[in-house]
Amino acid sequence: MAQGQNLPFQRPPEKQPLRWPFNHFQEEWPIVSRCRWSFISVLAATSVIVFGITHWLVDHLYAARIDARDATIKSVEAQRDSYKSQLDVASKDIQEAAHLRSELAQAQADDAALRKEINNRPTPLKNRCLSMAKLLKEAANAWDKELKEQPSATFVVNRNFWAGTVNEYGQKLIKLRLDLLDYGLRSTTFQSLTSDQAMMAYSQTGTPDDLRKIAEEIERFAGQLKE
Repeated sequence: MAQGQNLPFQRPPEKQPLRWPFNHFQEEWPIVSRCRWSFISVLAATSVIVFGITHWLVDHLYAARIDARDATIKSVEAQRDSYKSQLDVASKDIQEAAHLRSELAQAQADDAALRKEINNRPTPLKNRCLSMAKLLKEAANAWDKELKEQPSATFVVNRNFWAGTVNEYGQKLIKLRLDLLDYGLRSTTFQSLTSDQAMMAYSQTGTPDDLRKIAEEIERFAGQLKE
């Protein structure tokens, strides 16, 4: 081609308009119609494959969801059964606690009744004598201690302690003296120190030795009594 010669004008290829798959199918229909059974077979096989794949995907997807829900339901049921079991145990414990409280209340009532009966029973005379002798000796020792701490107030201490002894043990000593007389047990010292006048005279004074003499006489009487 000679230099400087102009090339003929060429028009650019026109863009083909966008066509729908149906248009292609319509254009190819004459060919498809000549082998329609093959086309139908391919279409059926394709449909079966697509359906199988879709079914498999959906089945596995929902199966996974169903398994997850089943696991959740089983977990909730297990928790519910656990709560129910705990509630049953708690109910039994409450019933047992109520039964034990009832038994405890009955036992306390029986114990109170028994204590009342025991307190109302007359104590054997020998035990009463030994108990009284012990109490009087303890009072005499406390009396001596008070006299040592207040040597200048002997009269006041003696009067106060004797009044306290009469107030606490006077009626018991009178009754004990009378009960011992029923057994023929008496002595001049004991009768004098535990006379009605001595046990009722709060203004009278005595000494710690007087309490010890009473205690010794009572112990001597106790030795002559049977259990």
